[in-house]
Amino acid sequence: MLNFQAVVLREKLKGYDDEIERRRALAFQYLELLGDSVKKKQGNTIYSQFCILHPERDAIKKALTNKGYHSQIYYPVPIHALPNVTDSVMIYRKKVLL
Repeated sequence: MLNFQAVVLREKLKGYDDEIERRRALAFQYLELLGDSVKKKQGNTIYSQFCILHPERDAIKKALTNKGYHSQIYYPVPIHALPNVTDSVMIYRKKVLL
């Protein structure tokens, strides 16, 4: 790491705890508003994303976009369902390490 990068990173880290607390506060507001319709995460997360699982995800995304809110579908096809991953998992399960 260059000295300049280290200086920039050190400055960014000064506000990191505040950023995490802001994310958590927003996540708790979302959880309160969404109620029992979402599963709450276990543990002490920093909520780099606030993800929900819903059968009408495309309709929800469209409604959010129409109201001017940004949302994103990170994995349109779950990673474990991708053909190359499925093949790799099957090969991995057949391997024996000695």
